[in-house]
Amino acid sequence: VSESQGHGLLLSGALLAAMPEDQDREKLMDYTYEMFLGWRRMCELSKASGSCQDDEGFQCGAGQFPCLPHWKFDDDLKYVIGSGAAPDGDADALAGMLLAVLSLERLSQAQAAPEWLEEVAQWTYETCKQFYLSSTVSSSSGAHRIVKLGSCWGGWGSQGQNPSYHAPG
Repeated sequence: VSESQGHGLLLSGALLAAMPEDQDREKLMDYTYEMFLGWRRMCELSKASGSCQDDEGFQCGAGQFPCLPHWKFDDDLKYVIGSGAAPDGDADALAGMLLAVLSLERLSQAQAAPEWLEEVAQWTYETCKQFYLSSTVSSSSGAHRIVKLGSCWGGWGSQGQNPSYHAPG
């Protein structure tokens, strides 16, 4: 499910941000990229239908893919089981990608940035934009925004919302 993949990205991004530059950091960078690749695959599989991000336009992969994946997939990431994005998993993944990118941008000359840094940085930016457009909604006055229950449902009043979705973790 997207929440588990999001937790993995959050954890690996936080560890990258906290870990000193040493030989074990290389392994963690590889693991973080693998977690990102899983997230990206989920987004790619979410393109077909039911992502509820079509109205705002897909933001990732040069507009080819929704940045917020469906919430549930088979174990091999080959097909969708449950549709619509879940903002708690999305927020975790987004925070993890942000932490990873920021920690890798500050690498010293002793350790080169990984080849995938630009790709993940771009996907992170696009995901921030998609989250704002697809997982939040303005109040009737337009003065406030709230995180929805998912890209397909939730909002103000009787539409429903869950305070636990507002922060990573």
